Amino acid sequence: MEDKKMLNKVKSAFGGKKVLLVMVFCTSIFAQEAFVMKVSGKAHLNSGGIWSSLKKDMLVTSGDSITTEAGAEVSMRLSDGHSVDILGDSIFSLRENSENLKEMDIWLGRIYAKVEK
Repeated sequence: MEDKKMLNKVKSAFGGKKVLLVMVFCTSIFAQEAFVMKVSGKAHLNSGGIWSSLKKDMLVTSGDSITTEAGAEVSMRLSDGHSVDILGDSIFSLRENSENLKEMDIWLGRIYAKVEK
C-alpha cells in the first residue's frame, strides 16, 4: 500500500506523465540523522506519514522521506559530518536497516554525496 502512495505522489509530481522509475539499492550512506542546511525551490518532508514543506534547519530522521519538485535542491549535513545534495524531481528516504545501521535510498532522481574518510 505504501508503494502505491509513493507512486501516486510521483505521478502527481510529474503531472501524470509516464515516468521510468529506477530503483537504486546500491547507493547507501550510513547516517544517524540529517540537518537541512539549504532548500531552494519546493521540497516536501514525509515524517510519520505526515507531509509538510521542507525548510532550512529541519531535522530528518530514520523513516523520513523527502521529495523535491522540478528545479529544487536540498542540501543536508549528516550527523557523521558527510553532506548530501538532493536535486529536483527526486524521492529520497533515510531508513534504518536490520543491523541498526542507518541508510539513505534514492528512489527517483539524483543526489550528490560528499563522504569523507
